[in-house]
Amino acid sequence: NIEIISFNSFNLEFDNEIANVDPKYLIETINKINHKNADAVFISCTALRAVEVLDKIEQQISKFVISSNQAMIWDCLRSVNINNSISGYGKLFSN
Repeated sequence: NIEIISFNSFNLEFDNEIANVDPKYLIETINKINHKNADAVFISCTALRAVEVLDKIEQQISKFVISSNQAMIWDCLRSVNINNSISGYGKLFSN
C-alpha cells in the first residue's frame, strides 16, 4: 500500500558520478521537491552520500526520510538484536 506521489532523479548513470553529488546539493534538491502530501521521502541509491545529512533533511522538511543505505544498516543491526537508538542518522534509528 505504498503510493509514489513524486519522483525525481539526478539522471546520473555511473556510481562514481553519484558518489560525487555534494550532500548539500542533495539537501537543496529535496527541499525543492513537492513532498507536501507525502508521509515520507525515500532516497534510493547506495552510492549517494545521504546518510550524513538525513537528520538535517528531516528537520528541514518535517518528514520521515529513509535512504537505502540507512535502511540496510538498520536491518543489519536489528537482525543481530542491536536495538539501541542511534542519534544523528534520522528518525529510523531513534526507535
